[in-house]
Amino acid sequence: MSKRRQIDDEEFVRRDIDDKFDDDKYEDYEEEEKFDEAEAVEYTGINVNKDYDTEHKNFINYIKKSRKKISGLRIGMIVMGLLLVAAIGFIVFIYTVEKSENGKSFFSKKKKAEVSTKKLVENLSSKTGEITKDSFKASVDNSNGYEYLKIVTTINGEEVSIFFQNEFPEEKSGSNLLKSYISKGSEVIAMNLDYDLKDINSALPMIVNFTDGGQGFLWVNWNGDIPTALSLYDVKNMEKSGSVNLFATLSYYFDVQDAGEAEHKLKLIHGDKVLLYQVSEDVYNLGRGNGGSAIGFTDGFKGNLDADKLEFSTYITLGEGGYVGEYSASMTFSSGGIKMGEQSFRPYIDANYPLTDYTNRDKFPTLTPQTEKWENPFLYKGYLIKRYEKVPAAEYVAENIADVDNGTRVYTDGNGSVLTTAGVDVSTYQGNIDWNKLKASGVEYAIIRAGYRGYSKGAIVEDDKFRQNIKGATEAGLKVGVYIFTQAINEAEAREEAKFLLDAVSEYDIKGPFVIDTEYYDADPTARANNLTRAERTTVVKAFCDAIKDAGKRPMVYAGTEWLLFGLNWDEFAEYDVWHAYYGDTPILPYKFAIWQYSMKGLVSGIGVDVDLDMMFEDVFQ
Repeated sequence: MSKRRQIDDEEFVRRDIDDKFDDDKYEDYEEEEKFDEAEAVEYTGINVNKDYDTEHKNFINYIKKSRKKISGLRIGMIVMGLLLVAAIGFIVFIYTVEKSENGKSFFSKKKKAEVSTKKLVENLSSKTGEITKDSFKASVDNSNGYEYLKIVTTINGEEVSIFFQNEFPEEKSGSNLLKSYISKGSEVIAMNLDYDLKDINSALPMIVNFTDGGQGFLWVNWNGDIPTALSLYDVKNMEKSGSVNLFATLSYYFDVQDAGEAEHKLKLIHGDKVLLYQVSEDVYNLGRGNGGSAIGFTDGFKGNLDADKLEFSTYITLGEGGYVGEYSASMTFSSGGIKMGEQSFRPYIDANYPLTDYTNRDKFPTLTPQTEKWENPFLYKGYLIKRYEKVPAAEYVAENIADVDNGTRVYTDGNGSVLTTAGVDVSTYQGNIDWNKLKASGVEYAIIRAGYRGYSKGAIVEDDKFRQNIKGATEAGLKVGVYIFTQAINEAEAREEAKFLLDAVSEYDIKGPFVIDTEYYDADPTARANNLTRAERTTVVKAFCDAIKDAGKRPMVYAGTEWLLFGLNWDEFAEYDVWHAYYGDTPILPYKFAIWQYSMKGLVSGIGVDVDLDMMFEDVFQ
């Protein structure tokens, strides 16, 4: 479908809810006496909102009816007379308003005896005692010759009345039957509300606070617990501030388009998030505009409306039961209208989403709407990820991670006792290492690169400093583990890498860990293992770990956050230890891992260049 106009988050939403009014003509007055609002306001001094229908415009006309047509020759003579009449009219109006406080007429016009009427509620006076809000008082008023429910309250320090018409000409019907007004002093504005006087409390407004000062009236149409429509009135300035049809408004923030690619693909755009979905034919047709909108907002709607704002959250769907994410937003109130506040759209990201493309707006990788809502998904960079079922949850407390000298960190019990042990991982890039100085600095273990597989032809190469490093580390009394940078593309190559590590340390009593380092090779996007599928890469990692375990040693998987979330299926090797690489202040991965590599620019005694720093939560050298 064509792209809808996107609304800026700071734009006030002013969409009126069915502001149609009755334009029926009445024959009570002659043609030359048609309503002229500007003239009436000038004559009476009353600010009457232009949304009055003809029936209630006539109450102004009847004031005018007594005026005679005057020729142009006498204009000069009657100017003072008109001013006098206007003054008298204003005094009469004030008098009638004051009389209305005693149950007299609000519009000072009697109903014609020959007009048959009908009522919404027959015994309206019996309903006035049902109001549960202490700030509102109800009575029955016969205004404009018809029966009204009159509500009086105080807002902005002023007494204000609200009138709901209960009695109508019998022949009158249709959607514009209901008439309601706000009256303050000499000012009156008409409204267009769908009210029910059988339930008086449902007809009452909320008094809400404006962000720019003052208060206003807010009427809400509810569909169950969902506030589907809101109408806001600025009582201080006696004008309508704005109206919002909630879901129609939200639809402007979500653009659904035909993806223009393979059959039945829709593009969903919200802000900077652009997602492509494979959908059914029915949903595809809805998304293309052939029968409605495919986007839905009502499933799981939860909201809270108070005097300051409306806050809500809901699931976003594409078609019937096709869940694509979660959404939350807020709206505030002001004299300028109802303002959309902060929004948060968190799409569901399938774990098979191509890792390197999940934020790439040019490639639009394809997702599938989920058939079920996700329970407690993991939020990562604004996207929701389904949690692993077999991987234990993280047990560390972020506040207990403490910085020490020279950029090193420890994990404590919260009372100062250190629970982790310090370590490094090294390769030929660290040059010649003074292992005794390193040990004396407080480093307790080292994981040493034994070799790597080439990223083009796939040959396994031993690290230039491996034998020197493993000899120096073991003689200095450090715990030692080994790793290989993998470019394996199948199970056979994974087992070959495992055998290479086992053979490399055969002269030493190395208990572990034996680590497969799996990561995206940034230096060359065409590297042989970069474009493995998630399933293929998981098979490689599991085959390596199984081979190490079968040899009686302790396997371990090294990977970064996104690789663990998108590049691998962690559930398939949940029994094995994980060494997590993340360089933020605290790990964001909500899963248990044994070692955290928290820096790649560490400085420690015994090593003259930057080195990776690690903290070990669980002893993996047993």
